Amino acid sequence: MYAICASGNRSRTAADWMNSRGIDAHSVADGTSAWVLGGRPVTTGPVEHAA
Repeated sequence: MYAICASGNRSRTAADWMNSRGIDAHSVADGTSAWVLGGRPVTTGPVEHAA
């Protein structure tokens, strides 16, 4: 499981939480921007707004 957020801080917290519960999780270092700049695959679609 990979967790990602804009900067990497929230995903690190989420990955730590999941790991503490036995889920093999990793935070994507430096967040979404680093992922995109690294040439990694990105899928886009319609934006859903939270209620």
